[in-house]
Amino acid sequence: MIEGKVTKFNPYGAFVQITPKIQGLCHISEFGTKLKMEESLKIGKKYKFEIISIEPKEHRMSLKLIQEKN
Repeated sequence: MIEGKVTKFNPYGAFVQITPKIQGLCHISEFGTKLKMEESLKIGKKYKFEIISIEPKEHRMSLKLIQEKN
């Protein structure tokens, strides 16, 4: 589990900054639609994520949002 800040949305997901040089992607399929993604995440806000996969050769890290329990 890691914490990261949402930096931007694009058609296939949300980019999440983990450290100044490391970013991951929370894929849109985690939410179903772009609207649901934008309702669940706010740019500039920090959330907790689970690392799903790391592909060093492609410089990719896939993330899954950990839903906060109320």
